[in-house]
Amino acid sequence: MKRKVCALMITLLILSLAGCGMPSSDPSASAVQMADSSVEQINNVVQANTAAAQESAASAEELSSQSIMLKETVARFKLREQ
Repeated sequence: MKRKVCALMITLLILSLAGCGMPSSDPSASAVQMADSSVEQINNVVQANTAAAQESAASAEELSSQSIMLKETVARFKLREQ
């Protein structure tokens, strides 16, 4: 889901940089406003990606500790030779 949101935000950013919907009355003011909006959108994407990376790191650490516990538990069991 987060990837879809990030992809949508990047698409919107590209469209805004391409000049879609830019009013022609004051091009310099519109360009500044568009740049400000684009920077804000980039900031939002970076924050979303950072949060996703932190969640992934926390999950990886938890899985690592669980795998160590599982390995220790399984090591207690011995199979009979057949």
